[in-house]
Amino acid sequence: MKTERALLSSIMMIISFAVILQVISRYVFNSSIVGLGEVAKFGIVWITFLGTSLCTRLGSHISMTALVEKVPKNIKKIMITVISITSSVFTFYLSILSYRLVKSLLDFGTVSPTLRFPLWILYSIAPIAFFTTSIYYFRIFIKNLRNKEIYVSLENIDKEEEITI
Repeated sequence: MKTERALLSSIMMIISFAVILQVISRYVFNSSIVGLGEVAKFGIVWITFLGTSLCTRLGSHISMTALVEKVPKNIKKIMITVISITSSVFTFYLSILSYRLVKSLLDFGTVSPTLRFPLWILYSIAPIAFFTTSIYYFRIFIKNLRNKEIYVSLENIDKEEEITI
């Protein structure tokens, strides 16, 4: 997890530097630096996929909980467990599809338009992140099968908050 966070922080700094440098070069010197837009774009792709994996691990991804919060605890546990295994299977399938995409980019030798960097390297984060996300969801599924508490992530147990009026 520390590696994921360090990588996300580093990529965010690179994106910020590229965008700031591009703005300065464009508006101060009336000339754009070739390739900075691509650097920022691919940085955002990496942040998106790495962030998905990390948020799954931490249980901080966006979720629709209106229905889950209204049901009794035993039903809630079943729902969270089913959601976890379904999400695991789905993200594993996405890892296979994204691997095929990366493989086709490699086979065709596709490169980025400006920097001429191999696209398969830039998009290789997708199958890796989908696979790790799948593993995290599967681990959450196993935790929910083995424990009586409801795990919404690998570290977080669902806490029922009592509302007092």
